Amino acid sequence: MEYVLSSRKRRFFASLIDGIISGGLAFLTFFILSLTHAKFLEISMREMFDKHIVYSIIYILITLMPIIVFEIIIPTYIWSGQTIAKKLLGIKVIKDTEEVVTIKTMTLRSSLTLLAGINIPVFSQIMSVVGLIDSLFIFNDDKKTLHDIIAKTKVIYC
Repeated sequence: MEYVLSSRKRRFFASLIDGIISGGLAFLTFFILSLTHAKFLEISMREMFDKHIVYSIIYILITLMPIIVFEIIIPTYIWSGQTIAKKLLGIKVIKDTEEVVTIKTMTLRSSLTLLAGINIPVFSQIMSVVGLIDSLFIFNDDKKTLHDIIAKTKVIYC
């Protein structure tokens, strides 16, 4: 079956909406955590990573959990290649072989986002540059970003 690749604009808005959902959930979790554990807000990021390993692990888990749920688990097990925004916008991810995505595929596809979610000084700046490069790949003729190339996927209309 021949599929039509999603437009760049639709992919952009899907990414934006999913980012707002994931970021909003992480923010809400941090807000609730800071209300119940004041120390979480009192220490600086550098101090957190240098001296407070428990808070560091909690911070990283809170940052990564929405990404894992919304970009890996839901598209793999619930909506067959669709995040919440992709479902709303009528697009989905499939493998280059036109098969349904697997947990391995979606984890590979989300690897750059997962790495960017680890907010460690210097590393996060490097991942910001990688994220920009990833986004610029969409202007190739095949409309594939770097994470599509890594996971061997494409985004189509459904």
